Amino acid sequence: MSLILVSATMLVAQTAGPSGTIFLVRHAEKVSDAQDALLSKTGEQRATCLAQTLRDAHVGAIYVTDVKRAQQTAEPLAKELGIQPIILKADDSDTLVSKVKQNLSSRNVLVVGHSDTLPKVLSQLGITSAPAIGHNDYDLLFMVSDAEMKPELTVLHYCPASNPTPSKQTEEMRRMR
Repeated sequence: MSLILVSATMLVAQTAGPSGTIFLVRHAEKVSDAQDALLSKTGEQRATCLAQTLRDAHVGAIYVTDVKRAQQTAEPLAKELGIQPIILKADDSDTLVSKVKQNLSSRNVLVVGHSDTLPKVLSQLGITSAPAIGHNDYDLLFMVSDAEMKPELTVLHYCPASNPTPSKQTEEMRRMR
C-alpha cells in the first residue's frame, strides 16, 4: 500500500508543473523620453525600493531586457540576492516566456520590461485581462501565480513616486518575520 502511495505522490509531483510566482515590473523612471534613456534619480530610488520590496520573495532568477534602464531597475535586487540577471532582447517575448516557465519549477522569477512589452508577456502567460500600462505608470507590480495550470494575476502598487522607499512601519514588519 505504501509503495502505491509513494508512486502516486511522485506522479503528482512530476505532473504538477511549475509552482513559482512571476513578478513583473516596468523599468523605473527614466531621465528623458530618449530611446536609450537611463534611470533618473527617482528611478534609482524606485529600483532600490523594488529590491527592498522583493528581497524576501524567494526570487531565484531575474530577466531583463537589453535596454540599460531595465537592467538598472533590477540591479539593486540582483546585487542583494547575488543573482546575475539574464538579458534578453526587448522584442523577443517568446523566448522570455519560455525561459521564465523553465525556471518556475524551482523558484520565483522577476521580469523587468517596458510598458509595451509587459502586456505581451502577460498575454503569453495566459492572462486575458491585463491592465494597460500608462506612460507614467512605474509603480505597478504584476504577480502571476500558477502560470502553467490556471494563471492568476494580482496587480499591486509598490513604492509610490512621492515616497519611493518603504515606510518605517513596513521595515518594522519585515524585522518581525
